[in-house]
Amino acid sequence: MVLDAQNSKISINGCILIAPSELVSDPVVSKRHPIHHMTWLYFLTQINTFDVFVDASVNCRPTGHSSFSDKVRVPAGAFGHAPPIVPRDSERGAAPWVTTPCAAPRPVPAVSCDRAPFSTCPGTMASSEDDGAVDEKETNNRRRNRGAIATAWLTFYNIAMTAGWLVLAITMMRFYLQKGTHRGLYRSIAKTLKFFQTAALVEVGHCAIGIVRTSVIVTGVQVCSRIFMVWFIASSIRQVQSEESVILFLVVWTVTEISRYSYYTFNLLHQVPYFIKWARYNLFIVLYPLGVVGELLTIYAALPIVRRTAMYSLRLPNKYNVSFDYYYFLIIAMLSYIPLFPQLFFHMLRQRRKVLHGEVIVEKDD
Repeated sequence: MVLDAQNSKISINGCILIAPSELVSDPVVSKRHPIHHMTWLYFLTQINTFDVFVDASVNCRPTGHSSFSDKVRVPAGAFGHAPPIVPRDSERGAAPWVTTPCAAPRPVPAVSCDRAPFSTCPGTMASSEDDGAVDEKETNNRRRNRGAIATAWLTFYNIAMTAGWLVLAITMMRFYLQKGTHRGLYRSIAKTLKFFQTAALVEVGHCAIGIVRTSVIVTGVQVCSRIFMVWFIASSIRQVQSEESVILFLVVWTVTEISRYSYYTFNLLHQVPYFIKWARYNLFIVLYPLGVVGELLTIYAALPIVRRTAMYSLRLPNKYNVSFDYYYFLIIAMLSYIPLFPQLFFHMLRQRRKVLHGEVIVEKDD
């Protein structure tokens, strides 16, 4: 601590520190800024905390503007310690002014009486700017690393899903060529179908953590509806596995997913062949309606069986005191196609116009 009782001033690193009494009595400040001058007079009479001011005219250049063009306020604790508490002027008379030396250079908030920026000891602001540049560079590097990892994972995932649905397509074609009938086809691909269709739940996670810019709700509805068809209709009700409607939606799903995942893969690699793009945004016009027809016919074929066997239903009375009828649940599921299908179909039509008309978009949904 350094004290100059005669001049009530001290020079630290080229900065002249002066007492509040000198500031409020400074005729230059009073003349230039009478409103601020009166405000500080009132403020200093209401507190008994000693405020510190910096004379910016000597070596300490302000980094921005200030209401006090040549004198700006340094907040309490800016120099590493809180300013000492001293009595009011009326109680202490002409007590000498005391302050503490400037702490080691570190970032200091730019706050003044009107929230204007101010300078601190020489070297402090430069250190703050350097630290900010380093932090920003490290943040950008982390983002690039996360982006590279996300891209690598999405590429691997889409390649794996493309391969999986290709295996399903080859298996179905081979079975039909060997047997000459679709009966028993579902059982031959059931395990592979369950695995790759259930793996699509990962896409909901992609949306949830933000590596894919798509609505979690939209993706969740699409994925869960297919999982529901696989696990709770086709696999659970064996009587419907030989229905032509099951083969219909299986063929539609297979062609759709091969074109979709292959398009995503090439899009991540920034090399999309035109026929892949064309298939992605043209085949759905026919495949989407056919797939919906196949799913609805399959559910409809399952209704009599569900009603007769009361499968997945819970009747009263029971210990849970809850009633659930799977038959009526399937009817509600069929009715839900009425509002949902048009929204998804017209969304794809909008995407088709954007992509095929040459507009640049990043398509990660549907």
